[in-house]
Amino acid sequence: MAIFGVGVMVGPTLGPTVGGFITDAYGWPWIFYINIPFGMLALALTLSYIQDSRHQAKAERVDYPGLLLLAAGVGALQIMLERGERLDWLASGQVRALALMSVASLITFVWHELRTEHPVVDLSILKSRQLAVGVVLA
Repeated sequence: MAIFGVGVMVGPTLGPTVGGFITDAYGWPWIFYINIPFGMLALALTLSYIQDSRHQAKAERVDYPGLLLLAAGVGALQIMLERGERLDWLASGQVRALALMSVASLITFVWHELRTEHPVVDLSILKSRQLAVGVVLA
């Protein structure tokens, strides 16, 4: 956990500073190019050390209604948050419609995922009170 914690703490600390230096010294496209060697190294290490699980199971079928509800809910929420300030939040009919669509889609998504046999997101794991509290606090 500590190793992952270091990455979580160092990334946001050094990222803007290093990104600013790279942008100032080489130009903004290098912000994207700098990731290529790290991505290639990560791919090589993944292919070398990560093996298929013996317990791996393929999905029997894809829950397209759940996927559609999730995309609609999160998409409407994202558009609402992007346009809200410019359109004076809930004073705008468009923002209110997006908020209503987001809430309705996400509530329907949760209801659907709790009742389907092969959910996109298995919400039944939140029956563990410790995990549920951790997710809420996160």
